Amino acid sequence: GGGGSGDTPVFWHIPKAGGSTVKRLLMGCHKMVIATDFGRKDGHDHDKEIALFNNNGISSINVDVTTPEGIQRAKRLGLAKSGLAQVVVTSEIYNIASIFDKSHSGVVFGMFRHPIDRAVSMYNYLSTAIWEENSASFYLTYGRMGIEEYSSGDLGEESNWMVRMITNKRTGHKVTREDLEAAKEFLRKKVLVGLISEMEESIDRYEMFFKWKYEFHPVAQENCRTIKITNGTNVNTKIKSVETPKPGSVAYERLTQQNVLDIELYEYAEALFKEQKNLFVDYPISCCQCNLL
Repeated sequence: GGGGSGDTPVFWHIPKAGGSTVKRLLMGCHKMVIATDFGRKDGHDHDKEIALFNNNGISSINVDVTTPEGIQRAKRLGLAKSGLAQVVVTSEIYNIASIFDKSHSGVVFGMFRHPIDRAVSMYNYLSTAIWEENSASFYLTYGRMGIEEYSSGDLGEESNWMVRMITNKRTGHKVTREDLEAAKEFLRKKVLVGLISEMEESIDRYEMFFKWKYEFHPVAQENCRTIKITNGTNVNTKIKSVETPKPGSVAYERLTQQNVLDIELYEYAEALFKEQKNLFVDYPISCCQCNLL
């Protein structure tokens, strides 16, 4: 098993599902060069060739793979062929496939969270995100809205978000059980599954599968890893948050109706997580520590 040396790991960043923790771990502890949205900075989205630039001391790639337009540009500039990205991080899991070909393929890994918990976290974020650049519009739209009102409104792409992103059925398109089956097939064939509820085990698996080791300063890097996992999950501590509604409550039932396909997909991801344990039976305890043993 394990990612082949010619393959680029692609982290499918599901919002409010521990993705920011994984990103910080890759950059802060593993010191990796990741392709994400940094290419928007300082006019680098107009560069004519793919290159690295110094982004506050972090080596970054001058592409933005978080939008369909940015992905088209990354493809034109030859991101996959360049080999510059040690990991590609994007939510655009359908569109990102276009940057790869037979000679330069991507291997997907993801961190999953129960859709109801994710929906509530998204509500908390939208209703209190005063530190974000769009905070005024967020507040006008969501700030005075209770979770019951939010859960019964039109959630757009946030309704069954995972199935929508995998099948490219965006806002205005209805998602069906056939789309759910296609999404399950995608997870089964293409995705190394992590669960936010099993954060440390998930990160162990990523590190083993992709043979990521801490060779730069092992003790400090291991400490960094522990801190990132412990503090993890992009916790919105800035303002008091609404807790996940109880089963049977109006908000819980409405969020369930809005995410019925994603809930089934998440349960399938949980089953895959158990099944994929078999991929790791022959690995040492934690490959990130291989060089210390």
